[in-house]
Amino acid sequence: VALLREAVPLHSRMWSRFLAKVRGVVPQMEREGRMDLVRQLDTSSRFNFDFVVLISLSTAIAGLGLIDNSAAVVIGAMLVAPLMTPLVGTGFSLAQGNVVLVRTALRSVALGFAVAFGIGILLGLLIPGIAPDGHLNNELSARCEPNLLHLLVALISGIAAAYANGRKDLVSALPGVAIAAALVPPIATSGIAFSIGQFKLAGGASLLFFTNIVAIILGTAFTFWMMGVNTQSNEKGDKERKPERWPIMIFAGLFVVSLALAIYLPSQNDLGADNTFGIEPAPVTVEVQQPEDDKEPESEPSDAESDEESDADSDDGNEPESTGDDSPESATDPSAATSNIVNE
Repeated sequence: VALLREAVPLHSRMWSRFLAKVRGVVPQMEREGRMDLVRQLDTSSRFNFDFVVLISLSTAIAGLGLIDNSAAVVIGAMLVAPLMTPLVGTGFSLAQGNVVLVRTALRSVALGFAVAFGIGILLGLLIPGIAPDGHLNNELSARCEPNLLHLLVALISGIAAAYANGRKDLVSALPGVAIAAALVPPIATSGIAFSIGQFKLAGGASLLFFTNIVAIILGTAFTFWMMGVNTQSNEKGDKERKPERWPIMIFAGLFVVSLALAIYLPSQNDLGADNTFGIEPAPVTVEVQQPEDDKEPESEPSDAESDEESDADSDDGNEPESTGDDSPESATDPSAATSNIVNE
C-alpha cells in the first residue's frame, strides 16, 4: 500500500521550519488564556459611558498640560487614556480573524478620536493666549511634526503592549506602554490647533495619531501571531481550519501604509528638523549683562599716542604774536630791547 500526497513547495517547508523554531522560543498562549484575553479585550474596547468619561478626562488633562507647556501633566493624561486597549484588540482580532472584535475596537477608536478632537477644539476656544504672536509652545509644536522616530516608538510600543497582555505576570508594564504610545496628546493638539486656525499644524498632529495607530496595530498583530494566536485555531478545539483571508489583506495593507509613512516622513521633515508644517519657534531673547567688576578698564593712551596728540594740538593752536625784532639777539640783550622801546 502506497500513500501519495501533494508535494510541498520548498519555500513553504522553509517557512514552517522557521516558524516552528521561533515559536519554540517565544512563549505560546494557551487556549484558556486566549479565551480570557478575548473576553477582556471585548469588554474594554466597547464604546460605552465609561469609555467616553475616560477619553474626555484624559483629553482635558492633556489639553491643559499642552497649553501650560507641562510635560508632567501630559504624561498623567496618557495613563488615563483608554485608547490603547481597542488598538490591542484590533491587533488581536487580526491575528485571530475575529470579525466582531475588530469592528468593536475600530468603532471605539474612531469615536474616541472624534470625542477627543471636539474637546481639544473646545479648550482652544475657551482658553485665550494659546499662541501669542502666532507661536506655539514646545509641548504643542512637538506633536505637530511626526517623524520616523515616532513610527518606530509606536511599533515597539505595540509589541510591548501585546506581549504584556499575553503574559499575565507582565501586566504591570502596561502603564509604561501607555506613556510611550502617546495617543491622546496628538488628538488634543490637533483640536487646539484647529480652533486657532492653524489647520496645517492640526493636520500634522492628526498624521502623528494616524502613524501611531498603524504602527501599534501592526506590532500587536505580529506579536500575538508569534505567540500562537492565528486564524487557523478553532474556538471549539485546536483543530486547524482554513485560514481567513481578510486579516491577511488588512495586515498587508497596514504594512504598505507603514512603509509609505517610513518613506514619507523623513523626506518631508528630515526627522523634524526643517519646519515642514510651518512651525515658527517663538523668538528667544537672551540678555547677557556683564558684571561691573568684570568690565575691562579703559586703556590709557600710550606715550607715542600722547606725543602725537600734543603735536597736533600745537600745530592747530594760535602762535603768540611777536613785537619788534624777532632775532635771537633782541630776545636776549636787554639794551637792545630798551633802545627799541625809546625809538618807538
